[in-house]
Amino acid sequence: MNELTIRDMGTLLRAGGSHIPAPYERKIPLLETCLAGTTEVVASGYAGAAIRLGFEKESGRVAVSAGGEKIGYLPRQDSGVIEKLLLAGKGLSGEIIETQKIGSWRRVRVCVELEDI
Repeated sequence: MNELTIRDMGTLLRAGGSHIPAPYERKIPLLETCLAGTTEVVASGYAGAAIRLGFEKESGRVAVSAGGEKIGYLPRQDSGVIEKLLLAGKGLSGEIIETQKIGSWRRVRVCVELEDI
């Protein structure tokens, strides 16, 4: 008979499409940074908005989206470990901490977290 470990149970709970939080699940803050490439962003979201991260093979950068719209990239100097975690299929999430318009540039500060199950 196969035995399931706690990690296996967390994976099974996520696999069904609906997420049931396990009592041992937690988010580990990995990074707080300002995004790059935000000059042309029209609507960059708001503080507290959830972000999604994805690796763009064409640009070789970690893109950040909010509300289905790309809002910028993680700076190259901050994205090394995040890129490796994304490519390994790890669950990463985050949120916008603050936004501020400075001339033609929009400062968007985000927090990236690892979903530990």
